[in-house]
Amino acid sequence: MDIIDVTKAIYDGMQVYPGDPKVKIKSAKSLKKDGYRFSEISMGLHAGTHIDAPAHFLKRGKAIDATKPILGSARVVEGKIVQGCLAKGEIPIVKGRKSITEGEAELIANCGIPAVGIGSLSIGSPEVHKKLLSKGVLIIEGLDLSRAKPGKCQIICLPMKIRGAEAAPARCLLVS
Repeated sequence: MDIIDVTKAIYDGMQVYPGDPKVKIKSAKSLKKDGYRFSEISMGLHAGTHIDAPAHFLKRGKAIDATKPILGSARVVEGKIVQGCLAKGEIPIVKGRKSITEGEAELIANCGIPAVGIGSLSIGSPEVHKKLLSKGVLIIEGLDLSRAKPGKCQIICLPMKIRGAEAAPARCLLVS
């Protein structure tokens, strides 16, 4: 069994989507002065590896704490997502692309797929988000796919349970 952690590390000053708040991590207590370490973090919920819930773009969309963890069959895909490349319920993990098209979003949204993942900090336009989220397809963005190989695998992706939030940082693993 091969387990690949595809979660991007969160760190002070990391790259975020243009216009999003910067990630800031600072020490609040130190071993030397206080006898223990304690840090504070300030960041947007869409920094690093995260999951977008339907509430991100939909007025009556589910918040992240009302969604299920992402567990199940997946496929790392390089290139365009086309009809027949995914089995029903198989989660596509898009490698080597910055976004997907509205046509691909439509295909995914109508295939009974619970989620879709991508390495970039955004899967695409607001229309792409709305097509996916309106069908209950969760969006995993900001994956580190550098070690992921194309083909079938299992995915385990757990968002932080933040009440009422439109998104949450997540820890994601691919198992093959």
